[in-house]
Amino acid sequence: MDADKKNELVSWLAESHLSHCLAPQLATPPLKKELVKLIGGKTLAELNWAERLGHIEYKLDYEPRALAVDRTARHVAVGTKSGTIFLASQASKSNWSVLALSTNDDGHAVRGLAFLDGNTLLASVGFGKVVCRHDIGSRSLRDRPDEWQVVDTHAEHDFDLRCTTIVPLPGGRARKSLVLTGSPRTYIFSETAPGRSELTLIEASRLLPQWDDNERIVDARIDRSASVLMVLGNGGTLALYSWRANGATGKLRQRLRIVPPRKYARPAGQGHQDYVFRALSRWPGGLAVLASDHVTCIPYKFTNRGLPQFEDVEELDARWIRVPHADALTAWQPYRDGKRVAVFVGSATQGVSFLMWRIDGHPLDVVP
Repeated sequence: MDADKKNELVSWLAESHLSHCLAPQLATPPLKKELVKLIGGKTLAELNWAERLGHIEYKLDYEPRALAVDRTARHVAVGTKSGTIFLASQASKSNWSVLALSTNDDGHAVRGLAFLDGNTLLASVGFGKVVCRHDIGSRSLRDRPDEWQVVDTHAEHDFDLRCTTIVPLPGGRARKSLVLTGSPRTYIFSETAPGRSELTLIEASRLLPQWDDNERIVDARIDRSASVLMVLGNGGTLALYSWRANGATGKLRQRLRIVPPRKYARPAGQGHQDYVFRALSRWPGGLAVLASDHVTCIPYKFTNRGLPQFEDVEELDARWIRVPHADALTAWQPYRDGKRVAVFVGSATQGVSFLMWRIDGHPLDVVP
């Protein structure tokens, strides 16, 4: 695919996202042909699955800050900077409805969202507020759009303890969640009784054995097929924890340090830090990682009964690509040959970049 056609494809993807399309329809026939080549297909007939995709479009009242999809894919929640949560629910096989839910928090941003099950939605709002609803699947939700159970963190004026990402814990512990903050400490959300919840502020090592409590957790992802929690620290520590169904803490499976984009960069804890690790995105065979404005792709080495595991090293030398002003990423493995991974990287000023990697972690191509 030549550069102009690649740029057309990336522009189409970016415009679909900016238009709030849940699943955009394919564009012009020439672009369909290029998409066939991109994903390794041979004919337009192989894109019949895409022809059946529909999309919904609705206007948000402010910029989106968080998104969550429940496990059944029947509910999609989008939290905005104004504190409103837009809930899209599947009313029938072909129809969706959208409801605006106010969190009543004086215009503070929704920073994190998570579905704990088909009926329970958890949100972190502003600096020190977590709210919960247990009636997402109820038909009476429209009659009570602003009624939230408030789970107070008592940290309304502590900027470092603002709640951010919410990660339901694996291993059958869907009623407990990890709530990340702007500090090395983290909250545990748990339901103590039907309709009653609490947040407990803890050192991360109480939940994650051998985690360094001086390193802030910036992101975490679940390998749902294996009930493994993958945790990334701002200094580049990557750790894998597994849970038993009734376990109170995780079991450390692997821990390593990702070498930052500049090998001799100063780590966290020395007053300065050259590169801050910021985010993860999971694809079936590994992770994509964002450190400052650099991106890398790290594959698993599947061992031990199929449980995910990375290369058995203390320090992992990753191959980085710089994407100026990058602030978010999403990894995807669309290729039929199974040998390539696509990483879409969002930027506050430069739009969307499309990176292509081999599944062994070697970069292939970049479309700015």
